[in-house]
Amino acid sequence: MQLPKKLDLWVLFSLLIVLIAVTAASIHPAARQWLRDHLISDNRVVLAKVEGDLTGQGDFVSVVKVKTRNELVVEVYTLEPKKNETSLRARLVLPERRDGFFQFRGHPTNLALVDLNDDGTLEIAVPTFDDNLIPRLHVYRYDPAAQVFILTGPDFLPMDPKSSTSGGG
Repeated sequence: MQLPKKLDLWVLFSLLIVLIAVTAASIHPAARQWLRDHLISDNRVVLAKVEGDLTGQGDFVSVVKVKTRNELVVEVYTLEPKKNETSLRARLVLPERRDGFFQFRGHPTNLALVDLNDDGTLEIAVPTFDDNLIPRLHVYRYDPAAQVFILTGPDFLPMDPKSSTSGGG
């Protein structure tokens, strides 16, 4: 089926106008923000969840990796099994916004709660990707005395030979 020549020109003209409007909107910061606000949802997406005894002394926690519109966050909740309650202990905002994964003990994961340095306290290992898609591994160590999570690095932690960092996304 062949369209009339005027209809072809009308479709082409319409597409050109849409292209110009989208280009103008993407260049202007206020219009770009308006498009983001209306096209990207505010929903929280749970990417991963792990639970464990943080200190080995009955300090049960649930660690959740969450993606929002603007950030990637690790939330640590205290679990009170006897009371059937949870409470937010810490909210750790990651510097990158892209989820990642790594191989840990032969299994891919994007969040791990494990004692990497054999001190009896579990660390939170969180892989991400930066804007250049370079993988990062953030390790948070819990300090029971100060009751805070401290960002450390994987460089000084003895890793299992079966564990390795790899890309994904």
